[in-house]
Amino acid sequence: KWHRRIATQAVLIGRQDKAPFNDINVRRALNLAVDKQSILKDYLKGDGELLGYPYPPLPDWSKYYTPLNQMPADVQELFTGYNPDKAKKMLADAGYPNGFKAEVVVVSTQPAPDEVSLVAAFLSKVGVTLDIKVTEPGAFAPINTNNTFKDMIWGGGGSIWAPYEQLNTKPPTAKSVVTDPYFAQVGLDIGKYWISDQAKYFATLKESGVKELQTAYGIWMPTPYRYGMWWPWLHNYEGTGWIGWADVYDWMAYLWIDGNLKKTMRGQ
Repeated sequence: KWHRRIATQAVLIGRQDKAPFNDINVRRALNLAVDKQSILKDYLKGDGELLGYPYPPLPDWSKYYTPLNQMPADVQELFTGYNPDKAKKMLADAGYPNGFKAEVVVVSTQPAPDEVSLVAAFLSKVGVTLDIKVTEPGAFAPINTNNTFKDMIWGGGGSIWAPYEQLNTKPPTAKSVVTDPYFAQVGLDIGKYWISDQAKYFATLKESGVKELQTAYGIWMPTPYRYGMWWPWLHNYEGTGWIGWADVYDWMAYLWIDGNLKKTMRGQ
């Protein structure tokens, strides 16, 4: 048996508290330099979604997910506007006619190193050189948590499971290392309307999702689907992988093995 789910979208994030990533035109140029449609088609073999961030295109997120074709033009361009010539001109206009070099911290577990290498190949065509620092999970975790990376970091979107936590936008812990009054207010509105006015709560999340993409704080990659597989003789299991921080493994107590079916399927 098998179950398909959408994964967390990979994001290449640059520190907005320093040049060159404090310039939105540089950030937009980096997005235009990466052919995301071809990555979805060729690398992911079409098994994914072009836009899966900050919310995935699933029923449970429908109240605040905005489809790509309904996004503002400046957001759509980030995903479908592959144009290395325009990207090079934007970088030149921003003061980087020869591009620049940036260090990227990436966790060693696959597929992260391969994927960041793929992005690096695209960026090299517009003069941007990525110095990839592959880091073991134990060393990567505190860098990721404390935002101590030098220039850029390759990480997950995170909003798929906790959109109200604003993991990449809420000051002062925003992964892009920027303090934005708009997103600070969004955090206050979420707390204010979560229970008292759910219509406003969902509207706030929906609007902030669009605004988040408009900042172009990261290079958002196509979101792949992931698959879980198990034998039919494992009962009460439907593909669960994680249920939250609390009592994270308690659900396993309800699984049971059908010994007779197992023997039959093994031909014993």
